[in-house]
Amino acid sequence: MADQKKNNSKKVVRFRKKIHINIGIIVFAVILIYFGVYVISYAVRNHTVAYEVQMGEITESSSHTGLALRTESIIKAETSGNVNYYYKEGAKVAYEDNVCSIDADGSVSEKITAAGSDISSLSEDELSVLRKYISDYASGYSNANFSDVYEFKSVMNSTIREELYQAALEQYASELESASASGSFTFMQAPEPGLVEYYTDGYEAMTTSSFKETDYQPAAYKATNLKDVRKVSTGDALYKLLTDENWNMVVPITQEEKERYKDYSVILVTFAKDNRSCYATFEIKDFGNDPYLFLTFNSSMVRYASDRYIDVTLDINTSRGLKVPQSAVVEKTFFLVPEEYVTRGNNSSQQGVLLEKQGTKTPEFTPVTIYNSKDGYYYISSADFSAQDQIRKPESDESYTLEETENLKGVYNINKGYAVFRQIEILAENSEYAIVKTGSDYGLSMYDHIALNGEDIKEGDLIK
Repeated sequence: MADQKKNNSKKVVRFRKKIHINIGIIVFAVILIYFGVYVISYAVRNHTVAYEVQMGEITESSSHTGLALRTESIIKAETSGNVNYYYKEGAKVAYEDNVCSIDADGSVSEKITAAGSDISSLSEDELSVLRKYISDYASGYSNANFSDVYEFKSVMNSTIREELYQAALEQYASELESASASGSFTFMQAPEPGLVEYYTDGYEAMTTSSFKETDYQPAAYKATNLKDVRKVSTGDALYKLLTDENWNMVVPITQEEKERYKDYSVILVTFAKDNRSCYATFEIKDFGNDPYLFLTFNSSMVRYASDRYIDVTLDINTSRGLKVPQSAVVEKTFFLVPEEYVTRGNNSSQQGVLLEKQGTKTPEFTPVTIYNSKDGYYYISSADFSAQDQIRKPESDESYTLEETENLKGVYNINKGYAVFRQIEILAENSEYAIVKTGSDYGLSMYDHIALNGEDIKEGDLIK
């Protein structure tokens, strides 16, 4: 009995521990779950990107290749022999300047040619002019215009050769005098002031009056470089003179462009060669079904005298207004309601119409939003009514059936945190932007915020 009591006294009784709830951990877990759900929902939902409306402009332009027509005269050789030129291409010469010479036996010509290759004979003043020319070119050089390097090289070679040949004429003055007296050496002098060019292409005598549609052949164009010929015969072309700063350009255009240009007489022309621009007057002539633009310039002839076919951009009209992205522009359908059917009701300034409902004699005032007005009609949302709904004229028994609709282009204004359609009147547009009219009663203002992607939002949506 004593042993049993002893064993019972050693028996251990375990007590169940109380569970202690940590409120802080529970709150943290709830916050963590909420934050996770919020992040996931934010990541998967569509977001409205805002665009701030600013002033901008768009120019209606088109690129073309034009045929240049100038006042040109070809100067031909009066005798045979070796030829030397003393002016670079594009240089201006005065009356009776010695443009080139012809040497019958070639002896004097060879000396002049040899002197024209001796760069060491250039004076310090001449070298200074060349250094400045190189420095000016280097300071304005751009990799985007790498092709200009070849033109620069050609101009440099012509400039150096001109300086050397002019110096050679002084160096061999006595020999030239003797050869001229014997009739074996002849200077070809400029018959009138003008610009010297050393190529022919068959277009020299062409004018705007003699131009035919078949004369425009840019793909088949070929020119003859007269400087490649060292020996000439009597009657051969030596050079040509361009004697008038006024010149023309013939440009083929489309029927659509003809309609666009018909109300204008002046156009802005930008030359692709150097990105310079000038204005030209123009007229349109039709050759069969093909319209051509005949441009007239009173400047810039010198810069493009070496080119017959010239790449240009024609800018006919620059529109300025509010600039909006094309992605923001949407189109909505609206009911047209006569202005006299819109009234104010419910003791407020809210505009609305008196909607007739079946089974009631008294029409119900229904608020509306006016989106535009034109020719005595208001534009109201088609989403708020159904076709064939009847509205009553205030203080009258006359009714009007909602059935005439019209589409309006617009954007969604989000200034107030929700989407509101605003009608726009597009003045000009391209693939990226539209220029819209300012100051309209139902349109946009500068600094308004609009939805960048108009198709992803609808009227009344809250901005997220």
